[in-house]
Amino acid sequence: MELPNTLKLFVPTLKTITRKPRGREAKSNTMSFTLPSIDKKTLNRYLSTLGLRQDLVPLSFFYLFAQRAHIAQMIAPDFPYPLLGIVHVSNEMEYLSDVDLDKSIEIISSLNQDENLIIFNVVFKQNGKEIIKCVSHYLIAKAKNKKKQSNSTSLVLEKEFDFLSEIEVSGADGRNYAIASGDFNFIHLHPFLAKLFGFRTSIIHGMFMAAKVNGILEESLARRVNYFQINFKKPIFLPSKVTLENNKDSFRVTSKSGERLHLHGSFRAIS
Repeated sequence: MELPNTLKLFVPTLKTITRKPRGREAKSNTMSFTLPSIDKKTLNRYLSTLGLRQDLVPLSFFYLFAQRAHIAQMIAPDFPYPLLGIVHVSNEMEYLSDVDLDKSIEIISSLNQDENLIIFNVVFKQNGKEIIKCVSHYLIAKAKNKKKQSNSTSLVLEKEFDFLSEIEVSGADGRNYAIASGDFNFIHLHPFLAKLFGFRTSIIHGMFMAAKVNGILEESLARRVNYFQINFKKPIFLPSKVTLENNKDSFRVTSKSGERLHLHGSFRAIS
């Protein structure tokens, strides 16, 4: 089947708000989708919105299509959880081969549940050859393991990193990225809407920050990043200024004071 666009997914996503799991878990399943080609206008709007160089297609761009596959699986009747309560906590992507933007792409998405996590393994194929893989983790529980999270955060903050860039995000960035990506989660659009979901104001999309970091690394290295893994920790409220630092093949984004860890991860670039 053809990969559904974001407009077709929006209303079914809202309808899941009434779901009550009542002890049920998500059933493991795999779905296949077809993307006829990459729309150049969509790509150019994405790159322009994020201020990324026009001659490279970042891995984060292909998450837009993986996300649509995720949603298509989660709006199915046998998925028991409301989508608006699911939190994206990590993402891992890798280029396996070159991508022809003008040719059809097959997207194969497998869903599994592991306790409080929904895990998606997505493979992009062209002419039967794997070209990209994407692994995404979403948290479904309201309560997190605070001790484990605190320990991992402390370990990342204690490491030595070098300053790479300051990243400034404005109140409009959430809305602009929503238009460019198709991700219209209410917590990113307006302070009033974010407050309805327990935030003091709107927050930036995690994958907006992933794309910014991906782009800054490529600009700094003058090479394409072909592997990118990111863990989302603390939300970035809008507007904000945050600091990007790196250490060989690792990176982190913190508050300007360095006391609050927003995200961290690892990467590899083409040698």
